[in-house]
Amino acid sequence: MVGLPSPSQAQPSQAQLDADIDRALAEDLGDGDVTASLLPEAL
Repeated sequence: MVGLPSPSQAQPSQAQLDADIDRALAEDLGDGDVTASLLPEAL
């Protein structure tokens, strides 16, 4: 099919996934987030 990305283009690397998750958690669970204190430090 024309216009569809190849599988290597469609899936991000594990490193990119990890970076995206870390960034999202930092945004959502930063020091100013009240619920951040409910989570263990290991996250």
